[in-house]
Amino acid sequence: MFLTCCRAWLRGGSSVPACCYGRFLGEVHVHRRTVHVAVTAGLVTALSLGSVPTPAIAEALSGSGVTQAEQGVSSDQATEDAAAGTSTQQEEASQGDAAETDEQASPTITAVASPGNITCEAGSVSLPGTVSVTLSDGTTEDRSVSWQVDGASSQDAFNALEPGSYTVAGTVEGTDKQPSFTLTISAATAPGIADEQAAPEQDAQAAPVEEAVPAEDEGAPAASAPAANDVATQVDGDIVTLEYKGQTWTYERPQITALVGQQASTVGGFVLVELTNTDTGAVEEYHLTPGGDFSSSWQSSAPVGADGCLTAEGAYAATLQTSIGKFIDVTFEADINVLSVTSIPNLDVTCIAGSTTLSTIDAPSVTLSDGSLYQAWITWDADERKAAEEGLSTPGEYVITGVIQNTNIEVQATVSVQEIREVRGATAFVEPGFEPTLPDYAYVVSSTGQEQAMPVTWDAIDPSDYEHENVFEVMGTVQGTSQPAVATVYVSEVTSVSEQTMVVAVGGSITWLSGVTVTNALGNTNWVDPAWDLPEEGDERLQQAGTFDIYGAIPGSDNQAVCHVMVIDPAESSYEESVKLTVGESYLPGDISIELPDGSSSHIAVDWIWPDMDLFNRAGSFDVEGVISGTDIPVTLHVTMVDIQSIDALDSIGTVEGVVPELPYFVDVTYTDGSRGEEEVEWSMPDPSEILSDASPITITGQTRFGTNREVEVQVEVLWAQPAREPVEVSTLAGVAPALPYMVPMTMSDGSRQQLVVQWEQPTPDQYATAGTTFEAKGYVAGSDYPVTAEVAVCAAAKDGTATEVSTVVGVAPNLPSDINVTLDNGDAFYIFGRVAWDEVDPASYAQAGDFEVSGRILGTEVPVTARVHVGEAASEDVFDIEREYFIDLESAGTMQPESVLGTSIYVPIEGGGYADLPVTWNDLTRGFLTTPGTYTFTGVAGGHDVTMTVVSMRVLSAEATKPVTMLAGAAIDTFDGSATATVDDGSGQESTREVWYSLYEGDPITFEKAGTYTEEVTCWISGSQGSIEMPVSITFEVLDAIQEQEEVSEWTLPGVEPVLPETIMITPGDQGPLAMFASFAMSLIGARDASEPIEVRVTWEDIDPALYAPDKVDTTFDVAGVIEGTDTPVKATVEVADIESVYVPSVSTAPGVVPEIPGQVVVTTTMGTQHVVTLQRDVISEGLYQEAGAEFEVPASFTVGSSTVSATVPVTVVETTGLVSEDELADVLNITTEVGMEPTLPMQLPVTLADGSVSLVDVDWDAIPYTNYQVAGTFTVTGHVAGLGDEGEVTAAVTVIEQVDEPLVSSVEPLHRTIGTGAGKPEDSTYFSYAMVYFTDMSGIEVPVTWDYSNVDFNEPGTYVVKGTLEGYGTSAVMYLTVAPTARAVESVAPVNVSVSLPADGGAVDREEVALRLPAQVAVTYSDGASALADVTWNLSPLTSEALSKEGTIEITGSVAGSTVQAKATITVVAAETTEAYAVSVEPPAAVSTKETAAPVLPKTVAVVMSDGTKQESGVTWDRVPANVYAFGKGGTSFIVQGLTEVGSLPVEITVNVEALPRAEKVTIKANGEEAATAALEVGDALKLTAAVTPDDAYDSEVTWTSSDAAVATVAADGTVTAVAEGTATISASTEGGTSASITVTVTEPDDPGTDPGTDPDPDPGTDPDPGTDPDPGTDPGTDPDPGTDPDPGTDPDPDSDKDEKPGAGNESDGSDTDGAQDEGDGKTGEDDALTSTSDPSMVIAATAGGAGILSLAAAWVARRRRKGDE
Repeated sequence: MFLTCCRAWLRGGSSVPACCYGRFLGEVHVHRRTVHVAVTAGLVTALSLGSVPTPAIAEALSGSGVTQAEQGVSSDQATEDAAAGTSTQQEEASQGDAAETDEQASPTITAVASPGNITCEAGSVSLPGTVSVTLSDGTTEDRSVSWQVDGASSQDAFNALEPGSYTVAGTVEGTDKQPSFTLTISAATAPGIADEQAAPEQDAQAAPVEEAVPAEDEGAPAASAPAANDVATQVDGDIVTLEYKGQTWTYERPQITALVGQQASTVGGFVLVELTNTDTGAVEEYHLTPGGDFSSSWQSSAPVGADGCLTAEGAYAATLQTSIGKFIDVTFEADINVLSVTSIPNLDVTCIAGSTTLSTIDAPSVTLSDGSLYQAWITWDADERKAAEEGLSTPGEYVITGVIQNTNIEVQATVSVQEIREVRGATAFVEPGFEPTLPDYAYVVSSTGQEQAMPVTWDAIDPSDYEHENVFEVMGTVQGTSQPAVATVYVSEVTSVSEQTMVVAVGGSITWLSGVTVTNALGNTNWVDPAWDLPEEGDERLQQAGTFDIYGAIPGSDNQAVCHVMVIDPAESSYEESVKLTVGESYLPGDISIELPDGSSSHIAVDWIWPDMDLFNRAGSFDVEGVISGTDIPVTLHVTMVDIQSIDALDSIGTVEGVVPELPYFVDVTYTDGSRGEEEVEWSMPDPSEILSDASPITITGQTRFGTNREVEVQVEVLWAQPAREPVEVSTLAGVAPALPYMVPMTMSDGSRQQLVVQWEQPTPDQYATAGTTFEAKGYVAGSDYPVTAEVAVCAAAKDGTATEVSTVVGVAPNLPSDINVTLDNGDAFYIFGRVAWDEVDPASYAQAGDFEVSGRILGTEVPVTARVHVGEAASEDVFDIEREYFIDLESAGTMQPESVLGTSIYVPIEGGGYADLPVTWNDLTRGFLTTPGTYTFTGVAGGHDVTMTVVSMRVLSAEATKPVTMLAGAAIDTFDGSATATVDDGSGQESTREVWYSLYEGDPITFEKAGTYTEEVTCWISGSQGSIEMPVSITFEVLDAIQEQEEVSEWTLPGVEPVLPETIMITPGDQGPLAMFASFAMSLIGARDASEPIEVRVTWEDIDPALYAPDKVDTTFDVAGVIEGTDTPVKATVEVADIESVYVPSVSTAPGVVPEIPGQVVVTTTMGTQHVVTLQRDVISEGLYQEAGAEFEVPASFTVGSSTVSATVPVTVVETTGLVSEDELADVLNITTEVGMEPTLPMQLPVTLADGSVSLVDVDWDAIPYTNYQVAGTFTVTGHVAGLGDEGEVTAAVTVIEQVDEPLVSSVEPLHRTIGTGAGKPEDSTYFSYAMVYFTDMSGIEVPVTWDYSNVDFNEPGTYVVKGTLEGYGTSAVMYLTVAPTARAVESVAPVNVSVSLPADGGAVDREEVALRLPAQVAVTYSDGASALADVTWNLSPLTSEALSKEGTIEITGSVAGSTVQAKATITVVAAETTEAYAVSVEPPAAVSTKETAAPVLPKTVAVVMSDGTKQESGVTWDRVPANVYAFGKGGTSFIVQGLTEVGSLPVEITVNVEALPRAEKVTIKANGEEAATAALEVGDALKLTAAVTPDDAYDSEVTWTSSDAAVATVAADGTVTAVAEGTATISASTEGGTSASITVTVTEPDDPGTDPGTDPDPDPGTDPDPGTDPDPGTDPGTDPDPGTDPDPGTDPDPDSDKDEKPGAGNESDGSDTDGAQDEGDGKTGEDDALTSTSDPSMVIAATAGGAGILSLAAAWVARRRRKGDE
């Protein structure tokens, strides 16, 4: 109101009502710290203009703290009284005189008026001495009254009352009628100097105005203030005392920082002074602002130059003359510290070509001569800035200068204008019929990686493009450039809009709301800013507690966004928050967390009163005051300023020459209070021209943004990138923009491989519009001029490559996906997101159970898609009755929506199998369950079915870890987790518990200095099926102080490579004494951890001297000392420095279409003879490589040694599958357990055998499981089909359904297949080998550690072994197929490479990139088996320095050969520009050759090499090996390319091979009994011999394969013999390899004579047939034995040498005499070399069973005894 009236006064010149001053000054008790200066200034202005009567101002300044309005006098009346020159006290005096006159008539009192409610401060309670009474004659008068307040009746007793509200009763003489009122006593406010001006010795209400302000004429000038108001000042060191009218205040002399070169008149522009009243101790703040009408500038002896600027450092006393309050003249004392600026951060700024304005140049924090920071605002030279902006269209550099504001200190900034390398694509989302609003700006990326939004001019949009659902693209141009921009527009109906919530205090305002997430029918989500209809200031909805909604229009849509606003009256009268900042960081949070009326929490905005900014520049603590926005509710922020004590060293980083590296944004620091944190770094970035490989390593320095001890540096290793030889291959669907890779692998100058970020030019829609085309996308390594290209294949969709499957419930429209996986016609997979539109579905299609298809299309393309929809009834109505539990999270409940807990859809099982995702429409939702424990029931509708969800809301009261955390005394831990028991209140009136998981990740470090057991409350996240919340968890810490054993730390590194030591090691605690041993035993009884078990601790290692692992230190060792973090306990690591002697990389087999199982570990032998098992990391394997049997390829892989990466290759062969492994081996995998109501989890892959005897895991497609199968206890089977095996791949899983159990049981265990190289030995414990995926009966799944039994594995003998294991903690078995792969053939020698290059004719050095491209990418190698081929090589080009390439001579370099430790060597000869010596420059392309299918091509032994003088020279050539699949049968008419390398000049060469087709079968004829036949009739048990004739006679595929369409009716043998099995019809087919086939239909009937029924045996003695189910000649089938008893000793082999040469995986029987498949002792061993066999001694099984039974018996007896004792 005060401001409103002031505005009216300023506009119209009218008088400002004195009530405004009174009201405003009455509130000074709350806001005094900020309004003193403002109010005083306003009053003085008003007085000087004569607008307000002096008496009214005097009353406002009386200091009573109670305004006239508060005393029951209207504002208008108060104004009139003031204008008349009267006061309320004068009126009361005149009324009292009249009352005394009337009293002489002695009328009686008929009524007593109670005074209005009164508010006073504690210690200053002033109650009226009279009340108004009504007399019997109708008159009124004041009568004396005595008051009683809470038993108190004296003034001293009144003043002693505590703050609060009281009911006051009065006694009036002459009547028994009692007046009463409410007295509110507030906390006392210490008087300030400005308050003391109003006659502090007198009662505020009784004091005549004239005594406080002498009578003056209206409009008296301010200069008339009496000199008697001066304040006396005394200085005692840093303490200054002010004395005024008998009271004193003290303050500490402010310390003001000024700069040498600063204008003296601007020093101390905003100084905080805290005055302490020496009598009351009250503290009051004043902000002193020099200059203006009320104060002068600071005066000091600091030397000032002619320009008015300070000229010398030093500390100077200063004074400031100012006036406060009612013209009280005060002289303030301060010290001015004049400092010099010693360091200004780099102010270079980069802009992108085409920009119209300079980027913002932030105000830097400069360093002063005392080491402190000073935020310097810069005034830039306007002309130079304008010139720089005019040059922004052209790349280049410009310099602009400026000065630090209010100083003569010059600064300069370099403006670097960078060219555009990339324009990011834009998107827009609209509903059909709405014209898209494309973004005004597009993000462009410069050559240095800088991003900037720049305006775009878009092409016109055809309205037909957005009339219907569509995806289309719009072209545009970045303004000021020729760079194209592309915007993709998605036209689709909006399906949902996220809702916003906001909390505001009563009286607050809403000036801004954030955006919302909009989802359309295509599944696209977009963040948009609605046009919110915000309430105006003063809106009545904001003036009272309650809720209301704000709506906003969404652009491009008819939909609206909604924000739910909660207006609250904060429950507390004041709030406090704390924040810790770093010195120099001036930050105040924009909101605080408060409790809402429902008990939840939310954030609410705060308006802060900013303190003296100098407080942020030094360590210490201070408070900042503020109010909740829109209220007077005070908020205190306790600010703690800490400085940086130390900064952690940064690891070195790498970059490419000429590329400024991406440096870390933050560094880890330790603060002066011992805490840890991160600080932002401002780097002094070098110029790209300074980042040279010849200068590597370089040091880049920087400073933390805040703090004083803030110097940071990082070492940067600089390499240059070798030019890419091949483009990156990318595939896309025609009409869809390709997804170009963010990073690509590149070879660096030292031969290492790095993933580098690439900036790609934006492909345009016309480039990817047509299938069957290719185009080249250009890019650069980010921030460099290194080119990268991508070859983009624009493809069509493969046939049947766009189908998907969906399920729904009868009567419910299917939820068709907007995303789909597309198989392209080149075999690549391509994922389409948010582009699939479907035809409208006829409701009749899903009105009943069945299947139907829906057609659709990929928008923006011509590609059709198909969805196969399965419609079924809901398996049970029970699925719509849902129960769940929920943990209440009060921190987020205030902004949560109920749907976030209940969900918006449910998964419904369908009869016959499968699930449908049905959206739910909930009925009236309430929010109570989000904050209040209890059981809540919600109803809704899903797919026409009523849904009921019962939610049990729980408030977690406490949580206690179930097991202790073990740690070492003095060591700190900040990350741990475990199980806990949570005690909850579920609203039932009784507490209950839930098992949860707690976790802490990088929290505040926890440490204990002494051994013992401690219990601490640690704030962690706890989670369960009920949700996740953050809360304290009671955790017991077992702290140990002795080490019995340290894990042996042995590391290996290459010469010149820094070793990498482990961050953590395992230690075994030492002897803890008898008590500790007893405690350990006791803890073990309750399931706690054994204190003698190893624990993991962090280690700090000493720095390693590089001389210890220098290149000349090969075959040496050294020790590194370290300590366990937080302790002085020493540990040691031994480092071996040795080169690689050999790497045992195995060769791998895989089934067609199955990703090869690359070995996780291989063995490396060093030059010291030691062996190390290293972990192998492989590159991504292209799917097209392993689709065909016979394919051979190599997979690039690598392993690390120290800080270096070593490359390797793994040879892979694709081998045909031969069938599933044995039924016995599948039994464990296919026996599944589940609980009632839980769908069983079946294995996703099963093991199959390959033609080479190895094993591969292949995907299984299981039939859908009917929901009813697992709703009751029992058993059932599920059929599945293993991919690639046809009918032979059919498998059956047996499922056992048990009743629900408290603790879930193991349901199934996924089989594992792992590969290890020969000689690698027992695999080390790692996730790769030691964990199996386990599913439980509650449908959960986790990886569980397994203890494997490797006793049957010979790690030196190749083969595949069946390894059995036991799940730790469960006792359930697991199976792993371990392939000990043969070592790949080794490279024995590498042909040397010789390359010649000439110096440039105009001088200078040979281009190193030219040399890199001249070197071959492959070298000729000879393998250990004598074969020759090409192998990939990576060259180390570090010797190619500018100096070496600038002169004639030779340069020797080495290269790493893929998959070998043998190095390649190359000699580069640099010759003169005009040399006469001829050298090889190119190869004349050889003529193509031809070969027949199945025949390896014959390639030429020599090719013609073109020399530098134009002559040709014949050169031998080494050709790469040719895999058989490229010329296999069926490849006729195709061609392939073979790579080669010449002996002369080491030049690459390639030759084309054309494959000619062999004659293939054109017709197959089937004959029965010698006659061609199309049908045949058989009776059950009959046999029929079929033959097949193939024409032409010379067809390559003349052999046929017989198959039966129904083996249950008729089977067919490999020779064509058909056997009738059961009544029915079957089709018998004969097919050639080329696909030509014929068939015959066989009808089987039952024989007429029922006696021939094979189901009955007419023979009364069925035992007379030695084996009625087998061939009479048992020798013809080694897999059966008609008389297993003929072996006198089934445990031995009559011929112990008969299988001595057999290998694992090749079978375990040589003559068929041993049929148990369990063991083969032909070599004297108990089957330990058997492959694909689990060997176990039956006697051991019997013994183990007996032992187990005995243990169970003892346990049962013990339990029975305990029960009896319990009964007693």
